[in-house]
Amino acid sequence: MQNSRPTVPLSVVLSPALPVVSNTLTCAVSGSTDADGDTITISRRWINNGTQISGQTGSTLAPGQFVSGDSIVCSASASDGSLASDFVLSSDIVINAGPRLALTGTNPASPSTFRTFALAGTVGSAATVNIFDNSTCAGSPRSSVSAAVFSASGASITLTASEVYFVLSARALDAQGYTSACVSGTTYFRQPERIFDFADSSVSLAALTSSPGTGVEVGGKLVFAATHPTTGTELWVSDGTSQGITLLRDINPSGNSSPANFRVVGARAFFSADDGANGIELWATDGASAGTYLVKDIRSGGNLPSPAFFQEFGGILLFAADDWTNGAELWRSDGTSAGTQLVRNINSGSTASSPRNFANLGSFSYFQATDATNGALCWNKSPEEHSRGNLVESAYDYCYGFARFIPAFHRK
Repeated sequence: MQNSRPTVPLSVVLSPALPVVSNTLTCAVSGSTDADGDTITISRRWINNGTQISGQTGSTLAPGQFVSGDSIVCSASASDGSLASDFVLSSDIVINAGPRLALTGTNPASPSTFRTFALAGTVGSAATVNIFDNSTCAGSPRSSVSAAVFSASGASITLTASEVYFVLSARALDAQGYTSACVSGTTYFRQPERIFDFADSSVSLAALTSSPGTGVEVGGKLVFAATHPTTGTELWVSDGTSQGITLLRDINPSGNSSPANFRVVGARAFFSADDGANGIELWATDGASAGTYLVKDIRSGGNLPSPAFFQEFGGILLFAADDWTNGAELWRSDGTSAGTQLVRNINSGSTASSPRNFANLGSFSYFQATDATNGALCWNKSPEEHSRGNLVESAYDYCYGFARFIPAFHRK
């Protein structure tokens, strides 16, 4: 009796239907028969982009044999040990790692509106692009557009009044439910917006951008100096809206208090100001009128500049001040009158050591000062010495460049 070869398989199916690069592919074969009743075995061939994959004849194809975008086909034949059927091809499947998303920045680069920004980029496949207001694509998207719209004109986000800076991120979602990696953009600062018309109100900012420290953030608000024809140069506060910019306190009702030397320490900002009675002294504010106060009248009865060179260190304020007795020396303050003290009279007597150019480094704060013996030296103070109230020790580090903001220094 002549042997008959098996019939061709009726079904050769690859799964999953929408694979990603981490999936194991399976080739399922069914529907072949043998008229002689012989046992049938199935032979398989795996084909990647039209080329047979060498050594791959099993029912599965493991990750590593393909990459995103590859077209995979499985062919199968039935054999009774002597004769085999023709090979039958499965439908091809394309390995899909999700849409590919690239960001190119804001569009336009300098928005003509103050609060509306658009994230620009390209998407490699039909998808929906979701835009988030954080760096990790977390939470609900702030904006969603099609891939075509995103590639053409980006996706816009309108910021609230309190959102001065922001990070945008994006993730694309295709029709099969695959997502791209989360792509994070740069931190963008909103273009300055006129929140208060100082010109129309006869108010001018007091050199808000001329020197660091003129305006500082305290309690979620901006505290700064501004000049008004009625109050003079005084302390103002803003929450970022036109309704929220107000005079914080008229420290000198008879003239200009000229707040300066702003430095944030903890929940308060220290600054120097002249109340018209005590001269230029140390003040502090927590951003509220009731929380704005004279810390201490260090130079009693004086009207010359006293507190200067403010530096936050170890949760306290270091600064230079002249109390009429010791000259300009190193002081510290915790925001209370009792906690505002002379640290050390570095240059003995009434001759000033003039501490200046503070720079924190590790557990010490270095500063430039002059004593009668060594001239200009670098000195230091550690947080432990702050808490104990001990005297500052000389670090025996010579300083160079009196005018430099952070002086150079080296160990002898």
